[in-house]
Amino acid sequence: MERQNVLGMICGYYRSRFDHDAYGRLGCKTQSATHILLAETLSVPSDSIRNWRDEFDPAHDNPRQGWHNREMYSSRKRVIEAFGDLTEPEVFAIVQSIMNAPAGQAASEIIQSLGGTDLETDVTSASFGLRGPTGAKAEEAFKAFHMQTNRPRAGVLRDCRHDQCGYDFAIESEFGIDVVEVKGLAGQLGGISFTDKEWRVAAEMGNRYHLVIIRNVGSAPEVSIIKNPTAIMQPKMRLYNTVQVSWSVGQASLLSAEAKP
Repeated sequence: MERQNVLGMICGYYRSRFDHDAYGRLGCKTQSATHILLAETLSVPSDSIRNWRDEFDPAHDNPRQGWHNREMYSSRKRVIEAFGDLTEPEVFAIVQSIMNAPAGQAASEIIQSLGGTDLETDVTSASFGLRGPTGAKAEEAFKAFHMQTNRPRAGVLRDCRHDQCGYDFAIESEFGIDVVEVKGLAGQLGGISFTDKEWRVAAEMGNRYHLVIIRNVGSAPEVSIIKNPTAIMQPKMRLYNTVQVSWSVGQASLLSAEAKP
């Protein structure tokens, strides 16, 4: 991909994932004005700016459907994998550095963190579930399923989605604690992705770890449960450069600050 297209794709991810907050932060009165600003800054067509946003919409919880009928390019998936754990302020800082100097060093480092401009843009052969509205709906469907069936274990369901512990829910019962990782698929077919932490925790917990697959999330959810998935599944490892935002202070700036009363 051309350099400016990689940068535009990142800006599209930001606007899709954070939607109204993103548009407000970029300082324009309308979405169209924001697209024009980004297009002029990056020297790309304004239609491309909108299209990059729409490509990411199926993975995010916003009112738009985006390009939900087309398999997502692997380059877009790579952006989601790289930026998925970053907060809005962190992603905004990345976008801001891109807009301030598209040809600058910071933008170059951002591109390199994704593997450079030579991103694979062919459609992948398998459809991997990405957390977004599909994942959120699947998790809600599982909560209703557990309430109705007490599967995979009867007990008190505890929400762990924000604890970054390698699973979505814990079930506390007289038998101890079982954990549940929920993966959603928009249709009947497709694969799923585990984070490295999810896979490691699954291996450690063995029969206490339950993978719940929710198919047809948006229409008539179908639930299947796999106990101890690492014992019976054979995943393929995928390596990504994960973007981390940090701020470095040079020696001169540090000495100057220390000298101030």
